[in-house]
Amino acid sequence: MPFTRDQLEDINQIISATTTKLLMDENFIRVVTDSVSQAVLEQLNKKIDVQNKTISELKAEVTSLKAAYEKGTEDLDKLEQYTRRNSIIIYGIPEKNNEDIIVNILDLFQNKLNATLSVENIDRAHRLGKRHDERNSARPVIVKFVSYRCRQLIFSKKKLLKGCKITIKENLTSPRAKLLRAATEKYSHRCVWSIDGIIYAKLNGSIKIIHSINDI
Repeated sequence: MPFTRDQLEDINQIISATTTKLLMDENFIRVVTDSVSQAVLEQLNKKIDVQNKTISELKAEVTSLKAAYEKGTEDLDKLEQYTRRNSIIIYGIPEKNNEDIIVNILDLFQNKLNATLSVENIDRAHRLGKRHDERNSARPVIVKFVSYRCRQLIFSKKKLLKGCKITIKENLTSPRAKLLRAATEKYSHRCVWSIDGIIYAKLNGSIKIIHSINDI
């Protein structure tokens, strides 16, 4: 049996009065507020948990990528240094116009290092960088030998140049050259040297290998 119009009005009045009474009841308002707040808080916590998980996964991925990059960079540096193992860099050889640099270095080896080599032992040799006449300074010379044995013959005698203005150094990669300079600035050139691309330092009577700037 459907409600009459008067009955519907009575029902609406009852609902309205009940609603008004509830909205004025502090306990009811507190219960509703707490329920809504708890629901919102739970949703926020779920979203935060998801975001934290995503952040952790991204951090792990970044760490993995960084490690892979550093390993790849290290491997490339080792490979590049190996390709330089047959070469040296000579500093202080006077520079002249129209010079025959190979003849000059062979004379240096013979007269200063007591080492007899021939043109056949030299793969190539040339000055490094552009010449700046205003500086009036000789550019270093890079010498690549046909074999590691010839290179070692010369490099092992470099101390015979002590007292003159000519020095012989290894042909290091850029990262290793920077590391050598940093170690030399910290400990002095007398305590730091390189052999086959590896940087060494003598500290407190013991010799240590300088792998990175963190070792200095």
